[in-house]
Amino acid sequence: MSVQIRNVAQDTYLLDCGRDPFFSTSNIAYFLDDEMPALIDPGSGTAAAELFNGMGPLGIDLQRLSYIIPTHIHLDHGGGAGYLVQRLSRPKVVLHPKGAAHLTDTSVLVRGARLIFGQDFEHSLGPVVSIPKERVHVASDGEVIRLGRRELKVVFSPGHECTTLLCSTA
Repeated sequence: MSVQIRNVAQDTYLLDCGRDPFFSTSNIAYFLDDEMPALIDPGSGTAAAELFNGMGPLGIDLQRLSYIIPTHIHLDHGGGAGYLVQRLSRPKVVLHPKGAAHLTDTSVLVRGARLIFGQDFEHSLGPVVSIPKERVHVASDGEVIRLGRRELKVVFSPGHECTTLLCSTA
């Protein structure tokens, strides 16, 4: 599998890591290239590994990342955040208050995933790695994250503790 990159707006890239083995949906992330770059929805551990290994040759330096922002903590959206944090020194992971506890200590999340997907789910979805608390930014509803030329407004969405991001250009 290789990462396919498509420019979808100014300094905004859709990153397609192929099909998810459990959900049979596309593994899609977004890279917002700005003074403080952000990666939205890093996907599963497998997708995050694809992003980490496949972006350099395509001209996107993940070492510049300031933020990793999963819209929610389901494994196909945020499961790879810890994998990336282990390999990148800069980014903070922006999380919903209810999701932060699950990604700073992934034991409950992993236990639930094993009940649903089986004991060896990490073989297909990749590792689910805890994120050190000092690398987490717990977002507030309505908070604005300034990337440089653009701002992201955090809007909590009902359902499964989702964070919706509204983007504007400063």
